[in-house]
Amino acid sequence: MKQNTFLLSLIGLMTITYLGLMLFNADNYSDYLRWCILPLLTYTYYLKTRDKTSFFFIFLLIFSFTELFHFLPKIFLSSKLIDDFHILRYYVSYISYTIGYVFLIFETIKGLNLKCVLKKFSFTIVVLLGLEVYSIILVYNMAIESGYFDQILGVIIEVFYNATVMFLLSVSLINYMHRYSRKAMNMFLASICILFADIIQAASVYILKSDLLDSLCLSFAIVAYVLLYRYGTMIYKPMEFNALDEHVSALHQCDKNDVS
Repeated sequence: MKQNTFLLSLIGLMTITYLGLMLFNADNYSDYLRWCILPLLTYTYYLKTRDKTSFFFIFLLIFSFTELFHFLPKIFLSSKLIDDFHILRYYVSYISYTIGYVFLIFETIKGLNLKCVLKKFSFTIVVLLGLEVYSIILVYNMAIESGYFDQILGVIIEVFYNATVMFLLSVSLINYMHRYSRKAMNMFLASICILFADIIQAASVYILKSDLLDSLCLSFAIVAYVLLYRYGTMIYKPMEFNALDEHVSALHQCDKNDVS
């Protein structure tokens, strides 16, 4: 317990220092902190839960290795090779992030009574799917018009990545509406932060390069990781709001084992 508290305090201190270095444009120093924050959070999660088989833990592992993949070339490669490595790093990173979010989606829908969910939230699901299709078209047009990508493969990866993030948000919203628990709420809020981080990053890449936007993007990403850590260390319990008792009871009739 004391070890977990110490590690979480260390992660908090490193995160604050990292954001401060980013604000003062000290990228050479901040990079040395960034690569170890998420791997250390993953290790702390493992110490607390001893989980090493869940979809959530696989998600954390994928993101941790991706962070290491970002940083290690700066140690072992020369400046010229790092520039050549940039394209490969982009492809590997975004593919890894997409796969990681897929595992997070699996984690979110695990244990859901899908038949009941489709019956209860059919209209909501249709609306969310419509928004996702619109968002995918918007991202595709933005990526094409920006001229940022030299090859169509980059556009495809970008579109798949953003589609996965949107689908994660939709799934986490449905999961929260169905389970109505604090654990589900943390996943939903984390998904919102992930989406905001991606929107800000897209604005920084396609519209206006800004250190402030980069800092905001990273801030939302860090908040998302904190919420995901809370999600991973919680169990599903119904929220105690009398005004929602009738709603929760109706959902429990679909699957009494959904919320414990």
